[in-house]
Amino acid sequence: MVVLPNAVEPGRIDRRLVDPAELRSKLDNTAPGVSKWVGFVGALSEEKRVHLAVEAVASRSDWGLLIAGDGPEERWLRSLADYLAPERIRFLGRRSELAEVFAMMDVLVLPSRTEGIPAVVIEAELDSSRGPIATVLVQSGTLRQGDALVVGETSGKVKAMFNDRGERIREAPPAFPAVIMGLESVPEAGERIRAGADERLARQVVEERRRRREAVEQTAHAHVNLDTLFNEISTGKLKELIIILKADVRGSAEAIKASLERLSNAEVKVKIIHSATGPVSDSDVMLAEASNGIIIAFNTRIDPSAKKRSDVSGVEIRSYAIIYQVLEDVEKALQGMLEPVFQTVIDGHAEVRQLFKSSRLGGIAGCFVTDGTLRRGSNVRVLRNNQELTRTRCEGLKRFADDVREVQTGYECGVVLSNFDKFLDGDVIEFIHEERVS
Repeated sequence: MVVLPNAVEPGRIDRRLVDPAELRSKLDNTAPGVSKWVGFVGALSEEKRVHLAVEAVASRSDWGLLIAGDGPEERWLRSLADYLAPERIRFLGRRSELAEVFAMMDVLVLPSRTEGIPAVVIEAELDSSRGPIATVLVQSGTLRQGDALVVGETSGKVKAMFNDRGERIREAPPAFPAVIMGLESVPEAGERIRAGADERLARQVVEERRRRREAVEQTAHAHVNLDTLFNEISTGKLKELIIILKADVRGSAEAIKASLERLSNAEVKVKIIHSATGPVSDSDVMLAEASNGIIIAFNTRIDPSAKKRSDVSGVEIRSYAIIYQVLEDVEKALQGMLEPVFQTVIDGHAEVRQLFKSSRLGGIAGCFVTDGTLRRGSNVRVLRNNQELTRTRCEGLKRFADDVREVQTGYECGVVLSNFDKFLDGDVIEFIHEERVS
């Protein structure tokens, strides 16, 4: 907190400390007259705050800006020149020369009075009537009612504060314990608090913290797969590629095992920790999960329970019918050249029952949706007697005279396709999309 010295003349219009964000409204409320000066005290590295102050001063032709900070630097001179004429800016050197600012200014602007105020949560609980409350101890600065807070992975705004006797207070100075209301959730004891004037920015900080934590957790628990194998090797995180191999017959399993192990190189060793015949089972998935490995199924099926478990745990299962494809995929993965694999997923079918002509759209197929959901913009296949006529794109869906985005099972609709309108009664339009499987 900066205290104004006695040298400040009593005739000044405003000697209170204000935030840059509050400055514009304060200047707007002053009557025009003789030139006045706004003093800005703070490190010039606080680019956003300096610009807020400059923009506010620039809105009034009769105000100028005094800057006392750790500069100025050439880039600041260039950026400030876009807002104010040179005669409306005065640089007064370092903060040791604050007395000169105090003697000349009309309004003093500091970096946000609560920005970065460090405080710590002593205890917190969920009150049945007041919601999340926290007892905090301010370590430096002053915490005020209305301040936006960031506490770990929760944010909020100080709606009310109470002292240790339960009396309502409006601010908490250093070394003062206070009970605060207004947090979105109950924080952990020991969490550090940062306060500021912008509640929206506080929420953004919390969201970014959550995203970073989730990314770290996902990376920590992510199982290796062939798509990301090369990146893992390049960063030194992976020294062994663990494989569980299941095949239809013993001869195939032995041949694939020997060929895969020969793919080892100086950077990573291919290690088959289990090789057997039969379908992929729950125990195979559990072994891959524990060893951070992948499962290769050659000419054998995958138990439904094993498939469900692998989806939940993130274990990759790859199915093959040709030996050289197994070796090729693993070798490409080791070299970072594996191409993604896609499969066609059917979204729904529509049966053509009537044809319409439009001068603007051309031929329109009057259809009945037999199953699934039709979506505008989807890729489609036109089938006649179960034979594919063409592949194209759905340009439009209509329900009566209205354009719609999708149509559900059991409804009638008009379908407009791109570059195809030669429909016959009984044709089937199959709506599809491509989905990456590996």
